[in-house]
Amino acid sequence: MRSLQARVTVVAALVLVVFVVLASLALERAFQASARSAREERLLGQVYLLMAAADTQEGALSLPPGLAESRFTLPGSGLYGQVTDAVGVTVWRSASVADPDIPFDTRLAPGQRSFRESMDGAGRAYFVEGYGVTWSIGPEARGYTFSVAEDLSEYRRELADFRASLAGWLGAMAVLRRMAERK
Repeated sequence: MRSLQARVTVVAALVLVVFVVLASLALERAFQASARSAREERLLGQVYLLMAAADTQEGALSLPPGLAESRFTLPGSGLYGQVTDAVGVTVWRSASVADPDIPFDTRLAPGQRSFRESMDGAGRAYFVEGYGVTWSIGPEARGYTFSVAEDLSEYRRELADFRASLAGWLGAMAVLRRMAERK
């Protein structure tokens, strides 16, 4: 009789472990997709912020030194911006850019939007959002690419915190469930 009870207990424990692992994987993937989507939307908002701040002066596109998003003015802040012309020449770069190797989008066609994860030459990862536009400067229309990059370290830290929290809560749930079975 003891042997049958032991086998049932082992099988129940295995089923519980499989359920907890599968549930944690599903929750983690859903959280990761949600966090990535939120970053994409936030970076697109930053691109729109740059476009709204842009103006023409003396026949050229220009951006003010101070922007509504203060991280563009702080070197190494994790948020970086750049505007390039149709041939890929940098027209403006935020004061936050200390590393010229950040993988900005440089030549997007007007109306083309891009969101991607990319690495620089030193192996640092970024989310990069870019948007190609046509800008009228006097009688002439010129193509520009507005691009924003954000360091992935905060995103990765957020995912790690979620994983730790998820493991703790699901582990506690499994222990409580197991304790309830014994009573």
